[in-house]
Amino acid sequence: MNFAVSITLSTSLFLSLGGTFFSVQCKAGDAKGNGGGALVCPGKNLEILDYYEARLFGFGEPILGNPDDFMEMANEYLSRLAVFSPRRAQMFRNRLESFLSEAVFLDNVPLSEIDDLGVTLPPECVWRQVVNQNSTLLPLGKSYLIDRVLWSQLSSLQRVGLVFHEIFYRESTSPTSQGIRRLNALLATKKLNDMTLSERVLVFKTAGLEWAEAQGLAFLLDPQVEFDSTGNTLLKGTAVEGSTLFWKNQSMQLRSDLVQFYKSGSLKTVRIRGYLQMPFRGEFLKIETREHDRSFLQFHENGEFKEGPLGFQKIWRLSTENLKLEFTYISFDEMGHLRSVANANGFVRLNSASIKDHSEKSIENDSEVIFYINGALKSFSWGSRQPLTLWAQEVFPRYGTLVNFDAAGAIQSFVSDKDGSLQLQNQEWLTFKAGEMIHLRP
Repeated sequence: MNFAVSITLSTSLFLSLGGTFFSVQCKAGDAKGNGGGALVCPGKNLEILDYYEARLFGFGEPILGNPDDFMEMANEYLSRLAVFSPRRAQMFRNRLESFLSEAVFLDNVPLSEIDDLGVTLPPECVWRQVVNQNSTLLPLGKSYLIDRVLWSQLSSLQRVGLVFHEIFYRESTSPTSQGIRRLNALLATKKLNDMTLSERVLVFKTAGLEWAEAQGLAFLLDPQVEFDSTGNTLLKGTAVEGSTLFWKNQSMQLRSDLVQFYKSGSLKTVRIRGYLQMPFRGEFLKIETREHDRSFLQFHENGEFKEGPLGFQKIWRLSTENLKLEFTYISFDEMGHLRSVANANGFVRLNSASIKDHSEKSIENDSEVIFYINGALKSFSWGSRQPLTLWAQEVFPRYGTLVNFDAAGAIQSFVSDKDGSLQLQNQEWLTFKAGEMIHLRP
């Protein structure tokens, strides 16, 4: 079977995956001049070095389906890659489709021998380069210079391995192809399945690749990568700029910054470009992380949104009968109930059996306001210089300190700004000093 005349690929095959792409600059690849090659041994069929090493290292023989059907084997290879790196598999399918159009076939090309084999060959065999990616040897728009004579002697199985060796090599920053051969062999023999996540990531890194994937995240292979003790869960990784991560049917475009996960693999923190929309009391909050600050979106381990900053394009307000707030930060509990708003300013009208003064009291600017599950006010930072009337007696909460309430709206505690005394509802007297936290008994 002659690959050069019989392979048929269509754009619809690629588009049917429905994937999106992000770009990562290839720092080497086309200009390196190295390329895939094969062992030429007397009385034997040509074999690419990747597959020879697979046996040498104990990986076994490549198993890719029907050895006479190039496309069936190529699809099987891409399916395996997609398990560990779905974005890369989509990219490689596109590159596979364009492989022939980017190739130049010549007879008996005097391709250079390379010194990066890193393995001892049988004494009766020689290594011959079949493909070269040196852009200085190729016309504009071409990526591969292929020795047609050697290519014609390769079986379909060997050609599959060689093609994906070259596709990987375009992305690699490694000065040699040793790591690429190892990764190629592990995919062809299915041995990549037997590795932990951390082991697989090391294989991708050794191959000179700049990024890997886990838990839906495309992350850079930099020193910030961290795994759990089993090596099967990613805990930290730097997102590839412009890549996407999905959360509750929303596609988050990521900044190149640290992404953290819980030990369960659930998303913990992330920084995004654009907005994440959150339904809230009849409208949608726009939650974002801006470039000029270092805030992160945070999530609970059960997958619910935890907290994050809001966009400045709109003033966000929370208004009830007794509360008027503007805020730029919001948080929720694990069940999706409002927990707090921050960077807040506004007014609260206190209304309970103990509080007889119903005038509006200021909330300290840029402070946090906390709520109970039922929506009742739990605490806020006192922003008034005026007194608070409790049981017809004036007390002075200290500016900038918390005033705490129970779920029914009764005041529980506050810090006094002055020495004083207060007669409680049970007729007992409570005496306190300035700066003391006053706890009110029922």
